[in-house]
This record gives sequence, structure tokens and C-alpha cells, in this order.
Amino acid sequence: MPAYDHVFVIVMENHAYSEIIGSSAAPYINGLLPSGALATSYFGVAHPSLPNYLALTGASTYGITSDCTTCWVSASNVGDALENAGSTWKAYEESMPSACFVGDSYPYAQKHDSFIYFNDIRTNTARCQAHVVPFTQMATDLTSAATTPNYAFITPNMCNDMHDCAVGTGDTWLSQHVPAILGSPAFKTQRSLLAITWDEDDSSAGNQVPLILLGTGVVAGLSTSVAYSHYSLLHTIEAARGLGTLTSNDAGAALMTDMFTAVTPSPSPSPIPVTGSGPFNASSSLQYRLQGSNGSTWSDIDGSRLALGLTASSNEVAVLSANADLFTGSAGFNQDLGIFAGVSGGADQLVAWKESGGFAGTYSPNAAFVQGVFGLTSGSNYVFKLKWKTNKNAPGASIYAGAGPIAGQYSPTRLTVQLVPASSLVSAVSGLQYSLTGSDGSTWSEVDASRLELSIAPTSNEVTVLGANADL
Repeated sequence: MPAYDHVFVIVMENHAYSEIIGSSAAPYINGLLPSGALATSYFGVAHPSLPNYLALTGASTYGITSDCTTCWVSASNVGDALENAGSTWKAYEESMPSACFVGDSYPYAQKHDSFIYFNDIRTNTARCQAHVVPFTQMATDLTSAATTPNYAFITPNMCNDMHDCAVGTGDTWLSQHVPAILGSPAFKTQRSLLAITWDEDDSSAGNQVPLILLGTGVVAGLSTSVAYSHYSLLHTIEAARGLGTLTSNDAGAALMTDMFTAVTPSPSPSPIPVTGSGPFNASSSLQYRLQGSNGSTWSDIDGSRLALGLTASSNEVAVLSANADLFTGSAGFNQDLGIFAGVSGGADQLVAWKESGGFAGTYSPNAAFVQGVFGLTSGSNYVFKLKWKTNKNAPGASIYAGAGPIAGQYSPTRLTVQLVPASSLVSAVSGLQYSLTGSDGSTWSEVDASRLELSIAPTSNEVTVLGANADL
């Protein structure tokens, strides 16, 4: 399942698959099919509208069987999951009188705005007003990738969604607004996905409705007959954003993997001969996600941006350092950052690593800093790269590198290599675990006087550059 920077969902109303796909009343919608993927066996999960909207955002109908306006829900939702993972989201509601408006105000209908039903959103005024907003706000947010949310849930009003007006009216509305999404900086410069679906049919076709996917990595022109539902769409979005599932409904729903092309890993760079001693830097201000790490296998963070290749010009030492803001959206495990070295095309060797404990649900990302040294032989080629994993098996969960963004950029992940003569470097390393009990907070105690202590005898007036790191 590919990862996406931005996911948009547009929900239309009350028309069966056969009333939209192939219909002369929907020329724009059908014109999207050659560039998108179509699910031909996609179904709503209930009648009437509200339970379907709740299923799309909360993975449950919560036993609701009507379009009630005061049937509030105390449960986790996709908005919670996104915020816990450090992601942004908004619900754009057409004809909504004001942000976080509660109640009906035709042609705005509350039953099509499921986020207002969740107590932890509606009753938190500041949060609600920041996330559940009138549709007019979307045009402003789309002006840059930095202001475009990672997840956008879009609801046309009661006419433009085809509920009270003709199919042609909704088709025209989509023709006016979908191009703005597809042409936005988020879609043009980052990995983005748009899903267009209908909440339910008109009770004429067993609740079969269309689902069209457009965007990066979608198989253009595909028609899949695999059976999917609103829970499948939610599960797919969760996977695309590295989120955990909410209930057994989305957890048990099939991922729509056949609607996406396979993801090819970034290649490692070819070794590049360099002269001088550096420092040589590899840095990226992108945000990265690793999903489903088994806790033992190291994976490249970015084999093209966060790797350095060089040819040693003498027998010398590479002083290696790396840093990353690491965090997860799920409690219970930590993140490991490692520096690896490959010699003349051989297998990658772990040089140094650090464990981080950032959990975005409760506290800030943890800035992991790793140091290490690696001896070089004159004429040999070397590739240094950054890899990561979880500290234990974490199926279905994700870890992230890069906090923010600020001005469209995430906090940098960086690898630095400095070459020094072998004779100028001394180091001490221990792979033991240490404990200090009963410290008074003012007295410093040695960690290990026999292993973690260095003595030198300078031969001239010079400077000693000191570095140390430990997982504490």
C-alpha cells in the first residue's frame, strides 16, 4: 500500500452505481475514469445517510439507524488518529454557516457532517473550529502544499451532492472543484490521492455505489470487481497515512491494493569519488514513514537522499554522525536510527545506532543523535546510509522521521561524514548496559572508568574535539 502526503475524500449522495457510471447525465465523472481507478463492486454499509458517514470516519455505525441530529458519539475517529500521528486534517462542509456549526441550515445538513457528532471534536470549541470548517476555506488552503491538510473530507451541500438536485447538478459541481484539487501544489508536488464516492444508493441496487480513485500511484483506467465497502476505503486511507485501525470493521475490511501500482524502493546512490576531508552532508526536509516494522529488519529511510558515496584517497577514518526527529502515532514501542556502511558493493554493516522514544500522542518527537567511526582503506568505495526500524515487532503501526512542517518543510534528517587521519582519532565504546542508583542530582559519577575513558599525550599545542552519545 503506497504512502500518501495528502488524501481527499468527496462524498456525494443517494445514487446507485448504474445511475452514475455510464450515465449521459454525468459526463465529467465518466470522463475521469481513463485516468482513475474504478471499484465496480463497492457498497455503502447502511441506510440512511448518517450511519454511512460515521462508518467512513469512525469505522462504525454505532447502532444509529436514522439521520438523527443529537445522537452524539463518544468514540475515537479518524481525526483523532491523524492528530495522534502528527498529521493535519479538515472537514470542508459546503454551505455551513460557520466553523463548527451545530444543527441544520439548508442547504447544509448536519447528517452529512459526521465529525460534528463525535463528542471529543464538537465539545472542544477551539479544536472543532480549526478542523470542521465551511467549504470556502478549502480554496485558501489549497494555495500551497504546506497549508493543505494531510486528510480532507469534503461534503457538498444538499443540492450539489445530488441529494435534492439532479445528477447533472452534482456532475457540474465536481467539474468545477475537482480540477482545483488535482491542480493544487499538493497534488502536483507531493503524493496525493482523491477518492470520490456516494454515501448510499437510492435503495434500488443493494447499496452498490461508485468509488473512483485518482492520484499518484493509482492504476489509470482500472476497473476492479473486488468487493469493497466504506470500511475498505477507511482502512486504505489509514494504511496510506500510517494509522492504526479504529474498530474490527475497518481492521477486517480488505485493503484496496489492486487499485494501486507497486511501489519501487529508492535506489542507493553510486559511490562518488571525493577529495578533501569533508564534511560531506546528506540531508532531507521531507517527512518519512515506516509501516509495519518487525523490530529486527533495518530499512533505508531514503536511499537516494540520505546516503553518501565516496572513494577513500588514503587509509583514514570516517567520523559519522546523524540526527532525526523520530516519533510514532501509537504507544508501546520506540524507534531505532542506525548508520550503516557498505564497502565495495558488499552487504551493509551497522556502525552505530540509537533508540528514540517519541510518541506524538503525548509528547514531542525525540531528536535522535547517532555517532560512530569507520576505518577506510585507500582506493575502496564506501556507501554510508541511514536506516531505521522499531525496537520490537509493530505490525500495522508506523514510525515517522521529520517533525513539523514549518513553511512547508519538516525538521531535517541528516547524515554527515568527516574524514580524519587514522592517527588523529581515539575512541572508546561499550556495548554493556549500565545503571546508576540514588543519584543526588549534583554529583557526577563515571559511567565506566575502564572502558569509557581515554588518555592522550599531545605532541603540540592543539585542540581536542570531543563527542559522546548514549541511550539513557
